[in-house]
Amino acid sequence: MVGGMVLAAAIVTYDQMSPQPDFSQMRPDPPPIAKSQIPPQPYVQPPPEAVNHAIQGYYHQINKQYAEALAEYNAALQIYNNYPDVH
Repeated sequence: MVGGMVLAAAIVTYDQMSPQPDFSQMRPDPPPIAKSQIPPQPYVQPPPEAVNHAIQGYYHQINKQYAEALAEYNAALQIYNNYPDVH
């Protein structure tokens, strides 16, 4: 039992000696950085032909037919170059 008493005494001594936190020096988080002033661009629906090529490309990709998938994705980009899902 002596070892347990020594351990308890050491814990009490450590708690008494450790510095208490000083919350008076804390400051709130700074405001978030303002985003750029460029207005967001509205989403434009790609042409149906480009969507069909993208769907076929995805089908080939999940079936590990990568050459065919790449050809379909390139065909979609030829029709609509700004297609985010294909990029």
